[in-house]
Amino acid sequence: MKQEKTKSPDSLCKAGCIVTIVIAAILIVTSITRGASAFAQAHLITSTYYSTVTMVLGILWFCFAAAQIASILLAVFVLNGKANNHIAAGVVSIILTGIIGGILILVGKYETKVITPVLNVE
Repeated sequence: MKQEKTKSPDSLCKAGCIVTIVIAAILIVTSITRGASAFAQAHLITSTYYSTVTMVLGILWFCFAAAQIASILLAVFVLNGKANNHIAAGVVSIILTGIIGGILILVGKYETKVITPVLNVE
């Protein structure tokens, strides 16, 4: 009979992960839209300086959208119980995605639970 140790978040931590995933998905869509809009606008501008600045802003919007993937992955790992701790997910969520989801993740508990299998001997 071997005991299994699993990590599971409580409901507050789960709520923070869900809020982080939803906000990060919204930020990805809006960042990609703004980046594409900046690239389209750069072709309409006749000045070289403003065209270059607009292209750089478009690249920065796409980089911001790519950075949101880390926040989503960490939140999913916490939800599945595969993360070592929840602090990294909370801090990354505060920095990249927003303060609400990150604080909910940090305030919630992410504890190790020991599961002992029950054998029916009849």
